[in-house]
Amino acid sequence: TSYTNDCCGLVCVLVTYTLIFGSSGVVSFGMLVNQESVIGILLIIVNFSLALMAAWSHLSCMLTDPGAVHPDEEVEVEIELDEVEEGTEAKSLKDGKHWCKKCPGPKPPRAHHCSICQRCIRKMDHHCPWVNNCVGQYNQKHFLLFCVYTCFLSSFTIAVLVIRAYSCSRDYVSRLRSADKGCHLSNAVVLMGMLVFFAAVVFALFTLMMFCDQMS
Repeated sequence: TSYTNDCCGLVCVLVTYTLIFGSSGVVSFGMLVNQESVIGILLIIVNFSLALMAAWSHLSCMLTDPGAVHPDEEVEVEIELDEVEEGTEAKSLKDGKHWCKKCPGPKPPRAHHCSICQRCIRKMDHHCPWVNNCVGQYNQKHFLLFCVYTCFLSSFTIAVLVIRAYSCSRDYVSRLRSADKGCHLSNAVVLMGMLVFFAAVVFALFTLMMFCDQMS
């Protein structure tokens, strides 16, 4: 199974879904719901569409087997060109198999042992607590999609909050509050908007860096 019973990972998963749908709720019902126009409705649809796609890609990455090697599995030997040039795998192939020293099972080329999952993962990149799973051969595409959709959602959130803040501040200075009904925001909504803005900036930069690292 791809499920990892890790307390830190489960907390990170809960925080992830809270931020995704919590920020979408603040933006949609706190900033856009009072915009009585077709554009406002379309923006709400775009907002929740990005949130759903981010959540779906996260769920797919979390529940997909990253490429775990089972102890009784017959491992096909595959040698990568760069590994042959370095001579790292050619030596281990003399016995026919390469065994992991930490778990009782074969260790294919480019597989690594995860100390959290307690298993070897094919083409393991890293163990991500945010998805409570390793990122490996079979779920890396879902992790990339999660980074892309989260970055888009965060950027969309930042854009909406900046535009609303500029619109309300300009309306406040001009003393023409009646020109924009959406600027009548409660203190709670303003506070939540500030917190969401900070979280969106952090996650936009984080997911962008993770995506660039995966593509390099």
